[in-house]
Amino acid sequence: MFADDAAIECSCGTLKIITGKDCIRTYWIQRLDDYPAFDLSDLRPYVDGAVVAYIAPNGTVEATLGFDAARQIRHLRCGPAS
Repeated sequence: MFADDAAIECSCGTLKIITGKDCIRTYWIQRLDDYPAFDLSDLRPYVDGAVVAYIAPNGTVEATLGFDAARQIRHLRCGPAS
């Protein structure tokens, strides 16, 4: 799902920048273990990507995904929904 040069910018808690497929995989395993997604709240197109919002134990999280020409995730920015 992620491009080789993908990056995640997570502002859930302290700001974290995650790069590299192994680090991204580790991030998501831990993130979804600690804060499982209960339900999809919103899904909509956004420029060259999509915005996904989901319900987690501490509230709604919003993730903005940017895709590359091969339709892989190149950039993901997430944090508490405003």
